[in-house]
Amino acid sequence: MNTKKQKTFIDASLFMGMHSVNEKIRRQSLWFMSTYFSTQVFMNLEQVGMCDEYVWQYDRSVQDAYYPFMDVLHSEMDVKRVGYRDEDLNLLYIDSRFEGLQLTLQKKLLLAQVINQKGILYTHDEGIRSIDCFQELLGEFNEKSNEQIKGKPLFSTLLDTLYEASRSLIFPLNSAQQGSGDYAK
Repeated sequence: MNTKKQKTFIDASLFMGMHSVNEKIRRQSLWFMSTYFSTQVFMNLEQVGMCDEYVWQYDRSVQDAYYPFMDVLHSEMDVKRVGYRDEDLNLLYIDSRFEGLQLTLQKKLLLAQVINQKGILYTHDEGIRSIDCFQELLGEFNEKSNEQIKGKPLFSTLLDTLYEASRSLIFPLNSAQQGSGDYAK
């Protein structure tokens, strides 16, 4: 895994991880977002849309509790939302690391974008994290993230209050609900 100073990318699994039912994932996501709060991070437009697609599957009351946190976080944190470029699609055909991968097109494009932008990706996606040839692209989570954020303010007084209210949204959806959670496994 890479630790060099590069463009820092996040995906939907990391962003939605702040609301994960899995405490380790939630703490790692909160550690990342609070640690990188005052720096620039990149998130591709499709990954932003995946977060919305996920949240829209909840009852309106949960959405109303969640979206103020997400809106303020996206406004106060320097999240540069970027689209794919032709070079990202082209890389899928010329880079042998993509041959035979059992990943969705969106995951392959995310990896291609990170490669082309000379970035590092923070993700909880098990499919991406399990591929040996892409380990150099992956950021490491702080193993002490649970102790470092426990009982401390995460962002700002307003954002922390909004986060607490947003916690009625728990990730992932339970099996009785419908929708595509494939991107966040």
